[in-house]
Formats: sequence, C-alpha cells, structure tokens
Amino acid sequence: MALLKQAAASLALSVTQQTPPIHLSHRFLASLPSADVESLNFQIPSIQSSHQSAGQGSRRINTRTWALSMAAEIVICLFRVSLIMHFRISSRVDQLTEENSTVTAQLVQTTAKTQQLARQNSVLSQRLDHTEIHDAELVSTMGQKMASYLGVHADTQPLILEPPSESGSSEGVLLISN
Repeated sequence: MALLKQAAASLALSVTQQTPPIHLSHRFLASLPSADVESLNFQIPSIQSSHQSAGQGSRRINTRTWALSMAAEIVICLFRVSLIMHFRISSRVDQLTEENSTVTAQLVQTTAKTQQLARQNSVLSQRLDHTEIHDAELVSTMGQKMASYLGVHADTQPLILEPPSESGSSEGVLLISN
C-alpha cells in the first residue's frame, strides 16, 4: 500500500507545476463536502502568492499536484476494483462451466434412457398388437365353438353375462345343459 502511494505521489510530481486559476480552485473546493475541505491541510495559492518566494511556496501543496495525486489514487483504486471483479467473474465463469458440463452429462444420460425407453415401448407396442390379434382370433374361435355347441345341443339356453356396474368391459355367455 505504501509503495502504491509512493507511485501516486511520484506521478503527481512528474509534470510541470503550474498554478491553476483561482476561480478553478474555489470551484473545486466548493464541490467538496465541508468536512473534506476542513480536513485538507493546505492553503489555496492566490495570484499574489504565486509571486512569493520559493521557500514559502514549498510549504504549500500545489492544487495541481494535489489533484494529480488524487487522480492517481483513484486510478489505483479503480485498478484494484477491476482486479477484484475479474477474480469474482472468473470464479463464477469456472463454476458455470462446471455446472454446464454436469448438465451436459445428465442430458446425455437422459437421452440414452429415452432411447432405451423408446425401444422398449416399440417392443411392447408390437406385443400389444400381437395380443389384440390373438384376442380377436380367440373371440372368433369361441363364437364358432359356441355356435356349434348350440347347434348340437338345441335344448341349451344361453345366458348373456354383463358386468354388475355397466362401466366395465367384461362380458360372457353361460351355457347350461341337462
């Protein structure tokens, strides 16, 4: 920190010293809060004081030097803030990259499972189609057998069976014979 302050001070002294117009100094000090102005330990050089001896002028801080020192410190502070922001953003980018790779891996796994389920669904659909065909053949065969049974046993009375609550889909025929 001391090294940075020393660099800021040397930056301020690296330019030709000039006395700013008095109205600029007053305007600058008027823009500061009163507590900050009172805490400053320097005198504003006036037009007459610029003609004073170098011995007295060396005690006073030149406003331009002070402003340059302040500007250098602001630049250093902004640099620090930018470094902190850079590290925070870099850390967040790394975290998001890691999360992205995790989500990508999960997506690949989900895609593989979806494909596997699609294959199983296809196999089950084929089995269902085969079962429906088999059921239709069975119903047809049963119908033929019932017709032939009724033909042979004419005295048999068929009884149509229906579900107890009319919401079901089960049905049947009960054949009763002596």
